[in-house]
Amino acid sequence: MAAYSCASPEDFLVETVRRIRSSDLEEALLLIPFSVACDVVRMLPALLERGDHTELLCRLAVFLLRVHHAPLVANRALLKQIIQIQAKAALKLAELRVRIQSSQYHIGVEYR
Repeated sequence: MAAYSCASPEDFLVETVRRIRSSDLEEALLLIPFSVACDVVRMLPALLERGDHTELLCRLAVFLLRVHHAPLVANRALLKQIIQIQAKAALKLAELRVRIQSSQYHIGVEYR
């Protein structure tokens, strides 16, 4: 963690995922064991709450939930985190959408 100047495991996760090329992200996520995927799902609500790297974290969440859907939903301990991920991702993406629309309005680009 010191090599990436990260103060917490959440910061380390974001920094590590951020450094993976976009085209290689899904392949990298397929290589992690299910136990690590569960740990990532546990961290995602707090990371989404922060609001930085929202698009990347949503992509990470969607892919992990798509690949590991049955075991994640069957795990009652993770169900609360999955519901939080859904709510926080929707909220943060709506905020991001409003910010983009506002920026487009101010520079004169028509939004459809």
